[in-house]
Amino acid sequence: MTMAAVLIMSSGLLYVDAAGPSGLDEYIASGIVGGDNAGSGDAAETEEPEEPRLEAGPQSFAEALAQEYSRQKGSFILTKDSRFYIVADEEPDKDLVETVRLIDSQFAAYAIPSDQPLPVVYGKKDFALKGDIVVNLVGEEDFMPGIQTADPEETYRIDVDETAAVEACGQDGIWYGLIELMQLFREKQNAEQENAVVLDKMRIKDGPDLKERALMLDCGRKYYSKEWIENLIKRASLQRYNAIILHFAEAEGIRFDSGVFPWLTENIDSLTTGDMKEIVETAHRYHMEVIPSFDTPGHNTFMVERYASYVKSNPDFSFTYDGKTYDSSVDGFSSIANHYSHGGETEKADYIGIDLTRENAVAFTNTLIEGYADYFSKLGCSKFDIGSDELLGWYTFELGGDVIDYDNRWTALEHWKSYARNTLGIEKGSARDVLVSYINDLAGRLEKKGYTCRVFNDEIDVNKSQHVELKDSIEVTYWFDEDNTAAHFAEKGHTVHNFMESWCFYVLRSENGRDIMNGKYRTVNGRNIYENWNPRSFARKAGKSDTVPEDKHGGGYFAIWCDFPDYKGAGTVWAETEFKTWANASRMWNAEVNSAASGIRNRIPYDDMKAFAAGLNGFPGYTGDPEVNAELPDAPQPEDGMSWWQRMTSK
Repeated sequence: MTMAAVLIMSSGLLYVDAAGPSGLDEYIASGIVGGDNAGSGDAAETEEPEEPRLEAGPQSFAEALAQEYSRQKGSFILTKDSRFYIVADEEPDKDLVETVRLIDSQFAAYAIPSDQPLPVVYGKKDFALKGDIVVNLVGEEDFMPGIQTADPEETYRIDVDETAAVEACGQDGIWYGLIELMQLFREKQNAEQENAVVLDKMRIKDGPDLKERALMLDCGRKYYSKEWIENLIKRASLQRYNAIILHFAEAEGIRFDSGVFPWLTENIDSLTTGDMKEIVETAHRYHMEVIPSFDTPGHNTFMVERYASYVKSNPDFSFTYDGKTYDSSVDGFSSIANHYSHGGETEKADYIGIDLTRENAVAFTNTLIEGYADYFSKLGCSKFDIGSDELLGWYTFELGGDVIDYDNRWTALEHWKSYARNTLGIEKGSARDVLVSYINDLAGRLEKKGYTCRVFNDEIDVNKSQHVELKDSIEVTYWFDEDNTAAHFAEKGHTVHNFMESWCFYVLRSENGRDIMNGKYRTVNGRNIYENWNPRSFARKAGKSDTVPEDKHGGGYFAIWCDFPDYKGAGTVWAETEFKTWANASRMWNAEVNSAASGIRNRIPYDDMKAFAAGLNGFPGYTGDPEVNAELPDAPQPEDGMSWWQRMTSK
């Protein structure tokens, strides 16, 4: 290839060739390489004049989503001769190469500039060619983005001139910079412009407003195939989510096989350990982390019933935890179920959790959870969601001469209250103290395995009956605002995640024959989220405010709950969540994207965002069926992009 290179550097312009010494005289004669610098390998020492900033072009969601965008004079053209040029003196880091190759494949899936991946090369920065996409991973000390973001590792700069240069100090920043570049091209394609591979010269400074941007999938109640989940990850990464929370254990099912108690998922649809390994690997490849989620000690009906059935059918069953063996000789071994106790009477709990006063119940549950934790830890996961919400359900009944309902249900756990005082030794101990003591102990065990744990907020610090403090190392997922503000938990030292149900819940459920998304959760629609949600506020309604200090704001969520798993199919879930998640993720990346403070200093309306999202066709390579694995063209391995002459003269 004999193509002139134009490299934009802070010190000026450098023109070089990649053809070897035989073409050097020709390039000097043509003026492509200046005679004074020919063969030196160094850039000219003249300063590049600052070009005047121009107004943004036509309304562009991709440009507006960036924190700062400025258009420059001129155009950049991507051709079949363009290359992905990784700045590296020697063969670059393997993970960086795989990131670039994946983006290259995605470009080809969108036919940018054709359906064939571009060459991937590496070399010194000075020797990139005109039309190249330059990828420059620099040290943190050398990266000066010029903006404040929630995560420097995800922050990037784009300078589109003779080359399209993406620079970041973290590989995640490179990923998001290349995603932005791809979406700029794709937006032009969808506008059916003749020059869809031509971009305005521009400069972009960008990074996220929220550090963690999580998509939660309830894959415990409802089974989702490995392919469906992997496709969700691919779509979510394009939307700029950086975490997927796999809530694989719920009241209605456990959908991930246990290596410790494999009988728990016998004869039901579930993900194998091999499936999950591939899911986690896909997530990491697409720059998303997987956060396992196992709700305890409530939402455990399936586990409790399976345990009772298995022990009854297998009287010799035993397990060991913390050096102690549990078997049929242990009093109450046949059950781990909780119950109500009040006024000298007991009542079986329909919404079953485990009984925290039973040693075998806690030991069994911890054995199961720690087994999952060991598995995910080997795959590089470092966060764990242990739920701890809605422990006792919502129904009303009579017990001990009193009506027990949602508001007073904790008084019907007299056996827990007695356990708190007599076994745990907590003066004036309450049932809630048993719960919080259990959470603290389980979190402590998982922390020793390298995890940071999180719980929902609704059962913590309620009605002043709690005397044991939740460990401040445990993060709080805030969704229920009737008892405490988010600021309350931040003041106690907890990192708080925005999970407000009125903004962030998609729920498979009908009430009185009506879809709950048209009733209770009617506010969770794409337009309302995009136009009115403030991801920094934990308030239920628009215009209200409940904020936490910046260092205590952990991030935000969007949740796909499957209360009635058979109410809708997986394909419907896919379709109904697409624009909701786009609105949610966009506001978490740049909360000002819908205002005059967007990247182009102009408001982009929801309909434009929706058209942009629809134009991405889900994600590169998507077949239109979320159950079908998406195939991408195979990008080439990197080759040395410098000639031997350039190598010799640049030493």
